[in-house]
Amino acid sequence: MRVEELTAQAILVELSGDDMKDLNITYEQMDYADVETKRVIWTVLSQVNHTLGRTFSGAGRLTVEAMRRGADGCVLLFTQETLTARPKRYLLRQNACLTAQFSSLDAVYACAEALRFSGVRADSRLYRLDHDYRLLLRQKAGANRLRQCLNEFGAVVGESEAVALHTAEHWTCLIAHNALEALARQSS
Repeated sequence: MRVEELTAQAILVELSGDDMKDLNITYEQMDYADVETKRVIWTVLSQVNHTLGRTFSGAGRLTVEAMRRGADGCVLLFTQETLTARPKRYLLRQNACLTAQFSSLDAVYACAEALRFSGVRADSRLYRLDHDYRLLLRQKAGANRLRQCLNEFGAVVGESEAVALHTAEHWTCLIAHNALEALARQSS
């Protein structure tokens, strides 16, 4: 089991096939309504807390996302949200460009993987400047899940063409078309 603390509120756990056998579960059997799946999640969280040396699952809402990894492995993404006022809903203007910035390529990969399984689709380009990465995304429909995922792994830094044009002019383009899909394919 590999535990990676992406942020103070987001933990990525990679389970190998052997880890899944030790937990006595397969990816196909995972269903949060099932008692065995809940047992596995609490067992994994207990090991995460031990690895981190602190309690990760405290107050607030805990979101657990499971993604297949290889033939018999799995990746679990734990995201802790603090309870606040009602969440804001965002709508992007048609063809508006959303710009998100990430501090590492690992965070971009994690975001791409999470979006891959969420059903969110957006045309995307990946840029780099020094050790920072930016995704430029165009989505025609509502952007709530997209924005939530981008803020889990990085930060939305703009919704205007000006920010997108500045990025395109001053940053180095790494992937010019469908960056999210390309990164998600590479990580699986």
